[in-house]
Amino acid sequence: MPTLFSGINLALRALLAHQQSQLVTNHNIANANTPGYTREEAVLVSERPYTLPAFNRAEMALQLGQGVLVSSVRRFTLDFFDDRLRKETAAASDWGERASTLQQVESLLPEADGAGLSARLDSFWSAWQSLSGDPADMGLRATVINAADRLAAMIRDRASALNATRRDENALVTSLVGEVNNKAANIARLNKQILSAVGAGDNPNDLLDQRDILLDSLAELTGSTVNFQSNGDALVSIGGHILAAAGESQTLTAADTNGDGLADLSWSADNRAASTPSGRIGGALKARDTDIPARLTALDSLASALVTQVNAVHTTAFGLPPANVTGQNFFTGTNALTLAVNPTLAADPTQLGAAASANSPGDGSKALAAAQIANALVMSGGTRTLNNFWADTISQLGLDAQRAADEESARGLVRDALGKQKQSVAGVSLDEEAARLVQSQRAYEAAARVLTAFDEMADTIINRMGVVGR
Repeated sequence: MPTLFSGINLALRALLAHQQSQLVTNHNIANANTPGYTREEAVLVSERPYTLPAFNRAEMALQLGQGVLVSSVRRFTLDFFDDRLRKETAAASDWGERASTLQQVESLLPEADGAGLSARLDSFWSAWQSLSGDPADMGLRATVINAADRLAAMIRDRASALNATRRDENALVTSLVGEVNNKAANIARLNKQILSAVGAGDNPNDLLDQRDILLDSLAELTGSTVNFQSNGDALVSIGGHILAAAGESQTLTAADTNGDGLADLSWSADNRAASTPSGRIGGALKARDTDIPARLTALDSLASALVTQVNAVHTTAFGLPPANVTGQNFFTGTNALTLAVNPTLAADPTQLGAAASANSPGDGSKALAAAQIANALVMSGGTRTLNNFWADTISQLGLDAQRAADEESARGLVRDALGKQKQSVAGVSLDEEAARLVQSQRAYEAAARVLTAFDEMADTIINRMGVVGR
């Protein structure tokens, strides 16, 4: 049966509930600028009404409310929305890493203002053309050697620079793998704490925020996916392989298993190859294993064609009499890193072959044949010249770099739009929190006034009843 003290207890519940609501609001305000914080709300519900049957209960339909309580502290988040945001973030990071690397490659292979490889090729062909007009001129012979040496040096330098960039990307992959393992371990630790809290009936909202920050960062690095379990656990996987679950985490290993100086990713537990479909590591691997090698292959093809075509002419040419040296290679080496001018020719330009027969100092037919290689369709299956082939390579590089930049921008716009939508739901609005604070404050003051009224009623019963007529 409701009593005076039931009213006091009801008012007390109201005081405690609205006090807790104010604390939650204060927590939101305090973390308004905290990265990754998700706003919270104290969920108020009415207490179970007084309905227990008793002999002294009134014989009429009657339910008396028992006040209010905080059933939970709700966290404003949408897991399916976070999944979309993480996917777009991973894609933007993937293309961003590739765009950055391709921009570096563009800077290593400049062709503007006549300072590129095309200009060196033109100078090389022009030097042979000039020599064909006066093959006995030692100055023109030195010019051919010099032009060839500068051309070979540029090819070697650019191949070396590309290889250095590839090694940098490899070092980045190794470094990022360390970050992934660290974040996975932290996610496993938080999973364990969250499981314990949820099992005890608590709302570990701040722990969930910390885990979400790590999950967002991990998705940006690897394109990882997350499946949330009903018990609060986050099951994180990369390329279909579990990375973290419950209180345990797996470890990624980056080691050179093929002897090529490049790190291969594998799972330390079972030595299975690991794949990163997207994210920054995915972009770095694509840049390291696809984008940069494509340009190195082009340089190697160009160098190999130069060696083959020029040597084919020069080995049948004769130098100046009386030595009339013939049968010598003009270039040495087999690829871009080893391409060089035959040191014998560099030391003695008289051995440079320009004539078609011995004792013919005025014959420049072989020099002309070397110059005409510039117009020979010897590349891309006999459809492009050496100059055309390199121009195509640079053009494709520009297209790839532009595509990567465009994709990064497009994905970034989607990511930013999703981020703003998430912030509108999960972010803290100081105006809204101020309104909630005033609302709970007024409710608290009213409950306090009710408690005062019941206190006065109790004072009347205890101290004033029964004194009439004394």
